[in-house]
Amino acid sequence: MAKWNQDRFEIGAWRPPPANFTTDEVYAQMAEAGFTLLTGAGQETPEKGKAYLDLCRRHGIKVLARDSRVSMDSGTPFDPKALDAMIADYKDHPALYGWFIKDEPSGDQYPRLGEIQAHLQKKDPSHLPYINLFPCYGGPTQLAFDDYDGYVKGFVNTVKPSMISFDHYMFLRNGSLRGDFFRNLEITRREALEAGIPLWVIIQALEDATRYRPPTLSQMYWQVNCSLAYGTKSIWYYPYWSSGDVNKPEEWHYLGVVLPDGRPGPQYASAKEINPKLKALGPLLMKLKSVSVMHLGDVPLSAKPFKADDLIKTASGDQIIIGRFEDRSGRPYLMLVNRDYDKPGKVELALNASSAEDVGELLPSAAQPAPFTPGKPLTLAPAELRILKIR
Repeated sequence: MAKWNQDRFEIGAWRPPPANFTTDEVYAQMAEAGFTLLTGAGQETPEKGKAYLDLCRRHGIKVLARDSRVSMDSGTPFDPKALDAMIADYKDHPALYGWFIKDEPSGDQYPRLGEIQAHLQKKDPSHLPYINLFPCYGGPTQLAFDDYDGYVKGFVNTVKPSMISFDHYMFLRNGSLRGDFFRNLEITRREALEAGIPLWVIIQALEDATRYRPPTLSQMYWQVNCSLAYGTKSIWYYPYWSSGDVNKPEEWHYLGVVLPDGRPGPQYASAKEINPKLKALGPLLMKLKSVSVMHLGDVPLSAKPFKADDLIKTASGDQIIIGRFEDRSGRPYLMLVNRDYDKPGKVELALNASSAEDVGELLPSAAQPAPFTPGKPLTLAPAELRILKIR
């Protein structure tokens, strides 16, 4: 049986519709917004689970299946037979992408996660065991490690995961911005590259009354494009389905892509604009491996300032991320991202190369990409990503 290997860029919907909204109409709405993967809803029986997978398949959406037989209870012995029964029930369904194992584990749960991971990889290697980590602003009590470096490295060394995923929400209700998003990207990128596994990022699509303000369209692009510059191979929106009783709108909270009553929420239009463009770039993104990430302008916490290398002789400009990549043949590429989501930014590069070709961009539809001319300054729209192929 073939080992799981990510073969396409995935666009994920975190938090599925509740049972009373598990309909073709609701899942067609999800597919229309460009989502390809979903954290599935737990089902009471295998028969209901298969019917749920059938529904997702009709709309081209794959599923990380949730099942109560994945037990994280450290007070009970590890039960491989329960996992075998789960595998037997679902493994042949074409809509099954993998198994939802745990969200935001503490470090003391790593041994049990390692047992589950190893068993699933042995018995069902073609499906992903999915685990999502805390963000770097999780405290020592949550992480069970002294620092975030140890938390992520301990995860890789003990669990031996198939990928690294984390969530990070930085747009705060008081108008401020968390200052450690790039630290989160730096640490997880490094560990994913060393382990030879993909990096996945869950971005903030949520707002609530006390902690988080709603990201603007430009800030949604910013989250996506900064993550791409660090080599991520999957973008997830949290939450897809908002929280709250459908009959008590005054109590709705954690508003995201879709409201509790099924209507498009604050970020549905953003997702519908971004995702088709992201999906179109997917084949190119999947063949590129991150080599380095450097910053011009004010360098964020834990990030690296620009330093000349064998490809880039000089670089100058505004708040710009320079992500260097290589394809499978070793050909270099550059991803340039305007780290300012409010204002255009300029960048000028001098390359040790005969030419550079503009091969892709990701920016708000209301903005027009400036033409790229090798050897001349390039102006990037707010939050814009530009991909250059180097010859």
